[in-house]
Amino acid sequence: EKFGPDKADLIFECVGVQKTVEQAVAVARKGTDVAVVGVFGDKPAVDMGTVQDRELRLVGTLMYQQPDWVKAISLIDQGKVDLAPLVTDRFAFADYQKAYEYIDANRERAMKVMIVVDA
Repeated sequence: EKFGPDKADLIFECVGVQKTVEQAVAVARKGTDVAVVGVFGDKPAVDMGTVQDRELRLVGTLMYQQPDWVKAISLIDQGKVDLAPLVTDRFAFADYQKAYEYIDANRERAMKVMIVVDA
């Protein structure tokens, strides 16, 4: 609905669960590239009829390489990337179990939950 009748022309599936694969295929317009970045715990089912009908291209990628991490850390260190908006919650190390329970109970809200270890 959000993409309108033209649908999306480039999609990155970055979560690695069944629902997001279904959504990626559903919102892809004819000829779309779907980059599969998410790491799957289970084998997902893909609607190959839609993939074929819309002439979609599913492209897998295997995480990141060492130079990617070096560049990312450098950008963060230089203050060029603000990670604060990604951190939704923080828990003390002593409360790590509560952090995991919180994540399980708040999957729609919890994006990145930090466990803070005091130095």
